[in-house]
Amino acid sequence: MKHKLGLVLAVAALLMLPLMPRLARAQMHGGDPKSCGMMSSGGMGMGRGGMMGGGMSPLPIFLRAADLTPAQQDQVNKILLDNRTATQGQFEQMHSAREAIAAKLFSTGPVTANDLSAQTQQIAQAQQQMLQNELNMALQVRAVLTPAQLKKVSQLHAKFESLHKQMRALMGPPPGDGPPPPDAPPPPPG
Repeated sequence: MKHKLGLVLAVAALLMLPLMPRLARAQMHGGDPKSCGMMSSGGMGMGRGGMMGGGMSPLPIFLRAADLTPAQQDQVNKILLDNRTATQGQFEQMHSAREAIAAKLFSTGPVTANDLSAQTQQIAQAQQQMLQNELNMALQVRAVLTPAQLKKVSQLHAKFESLHKQMRALMGPPPGDGPPPPDAPPPPPG
């Protein structure tokens, strides 16, 4: 009985994870849904879910490093707005499928993996479509940049990667991230 309760709670927690970035952004912006999407005054926000994976997008940081002209900012904003409708539809598909899974999991009747397979397939398909849309959007945005701007963005990306490697060397891999690389220092005692 305790095992089943623990399993249900774990599944419920997993179902809530995709909502956390959206809730955090809404709270940071006083609940204003408009401020959770495109940033104003020339900034480049990704809106609902962000680029590549449901979190905050690194795209605005990289575009800031590119130092876009006003005309380029307009082009990028148009690309983001044009792609927003498709992405929003995919988020809605995922949300509906997750709600259906939750309804089945929290019902009083028996539930098997087969009972959830249609919804898990819907989620997987929507995630795949979102990833493809985000990649297409990134390629469209990249095409707006000049070679000099691409070089600036590339240099910033290299710095981010270097910082990431330094952080992993200091802190070790996240729990459950597989075995540490052979050259990684031992984890701190704890």
